[in-house]
Amino acid sequence: KVKTNELTPEELTRAIDMATDEEDAKQEKEILKGIVNMGTIQVKQIMRSRIDMTAVSKDLDFHKLLGVIREAGFSRMPVYDKTIDVIVGVLNIKSLIPHLDAGMDFAWQQFVKSPYFIPENKTIDDTLQEMRTNHNHLAIVVDEYGGVAGLVTIEDVLEQIVGEIEDEYDFDEAGDNIVREPDG
Repeated sequence: KVKTNELTPEELTRAIDMATDEEDAKQEKEILKGIVNMGTIQVKQIMRSRIDMTAVSKDLDFHKLLGVIREAGFSRMPVYDKTIDVIVGVLNIKSLIPHLDAGMDFAWQQFVKSPYFIPENKTIDDTLQEMRTNHNHLAIVVDEYGGVAGLVTIEDVLEQIVGEIEDEYDFDEAGDNIVREPDG
């Protein structure tokens, strides 16, 4: 019988810290720590809470929907029926691009896809695996009573592992401190 030494996530994290002190390895160490901790972090710890969610009513007319999309700037949005606790689907904004010049009565609801629900106590390693398998980029997080607690994106999960992921639409916080001097 072969005996294996099982280490706790805390012990692995300490081992990673002790492995090297080189500045060049700092980012790699953080990624390793993120991987080690994946099984201990629950979705409720990283989700966007329901009060911070941007969701749209399935009854919204097309032009008002476009206004919400412009304001929010998200690529996917939950769609609800009457109340945020009744999520009926997720709208991928990209599917609307060919129809931007459509009239107010355009039936945008045809592009709403079935929602993907997960419990708030699910670990992010299981969540990432399911999102990859099912090709979902956004999951609706539900509490123990079935109410909507919030949402989580695949980007949120990946950022827990590899650190902050910035795209061309993210605001550079350091950029807020840049001031144009009179000499240019």
